Amino acid sequence: MLRQRMHRVRVRSPLGKWAWGLIAVSLVIAASVPARASLSARFGGEVAEVQRHAATDLIWGNGGKGPYKLSHRPIVPGTLSVRLNGARELLPADYHVDHAAGTITFTTALSKDHIARVAYTYRPGGTGAAMEVASGPLSLNLAELQVGAGINSTVKLVGAWRATDPGEVPLTAVGVGLDTQVGSHTRVSSLIAVTPRSAQNGVGGDTTGMQIAAETATRRAKARASYLRTGEAFAGAKDYQWQQGIEKLDLSGAYALSSRLSAQTEYQRTEEAADGQTARVKTLLSNALTADITPLSRLTLRRHEEEVSAPGDSESTKVSERVQLDQRLGKMGTAQVHHEVMVDGRGSEEQTTQTTGMKLDARVTNSTRVVAQRLETRAEEQEPAIKTQVALSAGVSGGKIKFEGEYSEHERPGLAAEEIQGARVEATPLGGVKIGGGVRQLQTGAQVELQKHAQVEVRAPAGIQLAGRFQEQTDGAGNKLGLVRAVDASMKPLRGIEMSGTYKEREERDQRGPFTRGLRIRLAPVKFLQLTGGLIQNPEEEGVVVQERRRTMGLRSELGWLTFTGDLAQRFDVSARPLAEELRLGMTLNLSAYDRLFTTYKVAEETGAAALTTIHYGFGYSRRVANSLDLSLESELLERLGENSTEEDEVRARASLNMRF
Repeated sequence: MLRQRMHRVRVRSPLGKWAWGLIAVSLVIAASVPARASLSARFGGEVAEVQRHAATDLIWGNGGKGPYKLSHRPIVPGTLSVRLNGARELLPADYHVDHAAGTITFTTALSKDHIARVAYTYRPGGTGAAMEVASGPLSLNLAELQVGAGINSTVKLVGAWRATDPGEVPLTAVGVGLDTQVGSHTRVSSLIAVTPRSAQNGVGGDTTGMQIAAETATRRAKARASYLRTGEAFAGAKDYQWQQGIEKLDLSGAYALSSRLSAQTEYQRTEEAADGQTARVKTLLSNALTADITPLSRLTLRRHEEEVSAPGDSESTKVSERVQLDQRLGKMGTAQVHHEVMVDGRGSEEQTTQTTGMKLDARVTNSTRVVAQRLETRAEEQEPAIKTQVALSAGVSGGKIKFEGEYSEHERPGLAAEEIQGARVEATPLGGVKIGGGVRQLQTGAQVELQKHAQVEVRAPAGIQLAGRFQEQTDGAGNKLGLVRAVDASMKPLRGIEMSGTYKEREERDQRGPFTRGLRIRLAPVKFLQLTGGLIQNPEEEGVVVQERRRTMGLRSELGWLTFTGDLAQRFDVSARPLAEELRLGMTLNLSAYDRLFTTYKVAEETGAAALTTIHYGFGYSRRVANSLDLSLESELLERLGENSTEEDEVRARASLNMRF
């Protein structure tokens, strides 16, 4: 009886989860393969296949406004739509699109938990992809296996998809995986996948990928081993953050020899293949020994070896040995001293470099901190390169006054010495008032450059906020190299009224440069109506001033279940000549808390050498399946008007499943 129990295998297949998972996989695949229209949009037109050049990008927010690069360019005006987190569709006033550069800039920053889905049409023959398309791996549990009381396994169906251009199959990998837990300390996982034939695009070679990994831990030791092998034509390598055409063995371990002595070791061997032959072999070996001499002192000895070889090329090796001592200075500071010797060899030639460094991090008081470090690097038969840095930060009056200072000096063989001195003060003397200023001097040899800056921020009642900034750059003789003055203001004088403005003027070598000024107004006279308007001249994007004028106007009205939107965006050059104009109208019918119907009409006109007018009609339906899951079905008609337009009208249909994490 006991023997039979130990070999009994129980299989639990979660059919409900499996069914829902297959539905999700089908929807994702359908969302990634837009339908190809086959009927002409003109009345009386002949039946013909319409060539499409549409794309959909997922943009993950990074805390900034952008600009974020899209996959393709140039973008056809009037074809772009943006949806935030799969639900709310943004208005043209919420973003600016550079059609030629293929970038989008938002008026408000996208936080890291925001995802914007951008759908657009681009012209063929452009500069091609500007970024990697969004992709994601999929995993579906098929069965759970239990052997005895200590072995539990999960069998998974795995795959990877990629939101690519029309005509390309989104599924880049499909396979199976197995995760096994042995006891409470050991885990083994494996994954085997292959690229489907339909997604190979005629690329020959090995289309498989495999990874096996195991890790275990005891009271005194930890060990991990993994083996990875991918073919040159395995299209799912990027989705799993693997490298194509490699065979990699990775072994690592950590051992506690005693309560104060521990050791770590790591070994890696990577073989890269090209055209079915080994192209390069890279081997890494690292060993470290750490000893806690006292409760406040730690000594670390480390040796690192790296060897690279390739057929027909000389072998290169790098060996480094490092000794490091870390010392805690009570509760207020730490000190570190290290010495490292590196030998870099290629063939019969070797070069030795020695580096000695010291670092002191001391907290004099709870609000005063000093960090000082010195690094000396010496190569064979050369004068040493010495870098010294000192940084001071202090706060007084309960943090109402903050001071920061810096000093650095860099001496390099054959180059002029570089010295930097700087100081900055920030104070909040009154509630809602912040002032700051600083100076920084950079001296390279006999050349001196001085930078000054000042800033004032005021927050007053009635929602008034003012911020002024001043920056000046001069040389050692006091000659002005650059000057920037800027003022930003926002206010809410009455309920339902918001106003903000900006002004920035620039000078370069006593010559007046382009200035930036802008105004934005938001009015909500009644609960169901919202009006917006904006005007900006010479906007600045990533430090570059775009010499043009932009004007936006918008309307939004919510009447029970109906929502109406209207937006107008215009761009002009410095001589007030129109560059582009876009008008957008939309209506949304909220059928329930989870369902809505929406329709849009957009007309965009681009002037210049490539004058083109684009008319867009759209209709769609979306349903919120769960708090983090949305299903969307959309159809649209795109009509292009213009003497130089050679593209036919376009009909598109799209299904998407959006999930927020």
